[in-house]
Amino acid sequence: NVAEFSYKEQSNSLIPPQRRALLWVLFFLICMGLGYPPLNRYDPGKLEGTSDVAEYRAIVVGRESPGASGAAGVFDRLAQSENYYRILVPYVAKPFYWLVRGHVGTWDPALLSLLIANSIFTATTACLLVVVGLRLTLDTSTALLGATLFLLNFCLANLSLIGLVDSAEGCFLMVIAWSLLSGRWFLLPLWGIFGALAKETFVPLSALFVFGWWI
Repeated sequence: NVAEFSYKEQSNSLIPPQRRALLWVLFFLICMGLGYPPLNRYDPGKLEGTSDVAEYRAIVVGRESPGASGAAGVFDRLAQSENYYRILVPYVAKPFYWLVRGHVGTWDPALLSLLIANSIFTATTACLLVVVGLRLTLDTSTALLGATLFLLNFCLANLSLIGLVDSAEGCFLMVIAWSLLSGRWFLLPLWGIFGALAKETFVPLSALFVFGWWI
């Protein structure tokens, strides 16, 4: 109706498209700064809690994982094999790896390419938070506060931006929230495909989220 249309127009006019693009670039640069430590200070693939990074790094580089042949048991082999189905972030990172390899000095080029890919997804999530915040509150400060709290989260700098794939899963969950809020249900199958390529847990999480929204 006319009221809903004017509401959408008012929320969209608070931040012009050019300003949104600049905001995305700002968020991307912030993410690159937050994810800097693994490039030159420590290797997250050698730590117990973040050892999956070694698997994703191997996909980017294009060689067998260091631990793939030495899996100690059925569960270890299963855990490693499921990492090879989480291809979205590593394959987004591959072109950046080809570009930066041999040109970044002491930085690890594979981890840098994973950081770039994760920063792309994380910056997109932050921008979507701003868009959703504007739609719900029509207040720019409140919308930006939501994105700020998201970027300052401990898990973002210490998990999502160190070479894991959770940034893409979170991004497409946010995309689904935006699609539902804006009434674009026809886009859900597309987001489902990309989300499943990011991480298999996206499938049950998104299905339950959409079902709960529908109810």
